[in-house]
Amino acid sequence: MRVSIDDRPAEPNPGVGSLEDLVTAISASLPPSRFVREVVLDGKRVPRRRPGPNDGSALGGIEAVEIRTADRSSWITTELQDSSRSLERVRTSLARTAELFRDERLVDANRCLLRCLEALEQFLDTLFLAHLILPQLGAFRVENSSMDALEEDLARLLGEMLKRQEKKDYESLAELVECAVLPALSRWSAALRQVGMSALSNA
Repeated sequence: MRVSIDDRPAEPNPGVGSLEDLVTAISASLPPSRFVREVVLDGKRVPRRRPGPNDGSALGGIEAVEIRTADRSSWITTELQDSSRSLERVRTSLARTAELFRDERLVDANRCLLRCLEALEQFLDTLFLAHLILPQLGAFRVENSSMDALEEDLARLLGEMLKRQEKKDYESLAELVECAVLPALSRWSAALRQVGMSALSNA
């Protein structure tokens, strides 16, 4: 198995048996200013937010592990700004998606919804990394809600959208998007602006 860190070859630790162990060992070897921001197995990115199929199991069959790291302070400010812009694009796309479902243009609507769901999953993955850098992030309050509560609500809404899509309950899905998801993303945009300003002021 080939292991690289920021495109530089690294010697795999013979005592490491799982992806979780490998990431933990590499994280411990990094300078305090850096962290593991991305893991790629055989060319496929592994989400950090939730355990992947290989996180707790042996890495047998994996040929290449790529570990990418980043500077903590620069990543948090840049990523929060990028996430805020991305959410605005997702909000626009989701509003259009709801219109497509109501117009019964189902092929276009489902294609657009898929792209939005992928973007929101990526956003939740970014939040997971942000928690690693700013442990106090979860307690940060926006509109009388903590960031942890906002995150739980967004994850719940994502699951609910998937359920309604699977049931082909498109009218209900459009209503959920318009009445719950779009307002939730507006709250997140405000939250990211506040957290970004706080991070910049403490940099």
